[in-house]
Amino acid sequence: MVPRKATATTKKTTKTAAPVKKAAPVYQDVPKNQDSKPAQKTRFAANVGRVGNVGSVEELQYSAKGSAWLRFSMGYQPYNAETKEKGETVWYRCVCFGFLAENCANTLNVGMRVVVSGRPELNEWTDEEGQKHQQKQIICDGVGPDLAFAVAEVSKVSRRVVTQGEMFEEEEEPF
Repeated sequence: MVPRKATATTKKTTKTAAPVKKAAPVYQDVPKNQDSKPAQKTRFAANVGRVGNVGSVEELQYSAKGSAWLRFSMGYQPYNAETKEKGETVWYRCVCFGFLAENCANTLNVGMRVVVSGRPELNEWTDEEGQKHQQKQIICDGVGPDLAFAVAEVSKVSRRVVTQGEMFEEEEEPF
């Protein structure tokens, strides 16, 4: 009898991807007039990073559930290194949530050079006169000063944890 060679067998497994759920929009830009069409959002999968100057900062606001959010505008000027020409300024509306929104409200000033990272969106709508509009928006994951134009002093902020209506510092135990 001839001895058999040992062979390794592998079991092929296939995983099926879970259905992708569309995220509900945070808010919609719907003009007040009944004749106008509501805004449509185009979401992009990849994050972007932009460096630009803060144009305006709105007041820090809170949702009905108590979550902080803040909007600010940022001007970004594309630069072509080959021709050494600057393009036309592109304006973004940046939206921050939670602790990032609170920190941005305390830190950002008009004219400040910032680095923004987040998910881009494109809002499109038609006003009551039939004109189409577009607004570029970034849902921010991070915002910081551009250290090529500023000196920053970084200090760690302890995050607050809410448990049964009481506030505790991150290091403290809630019992």
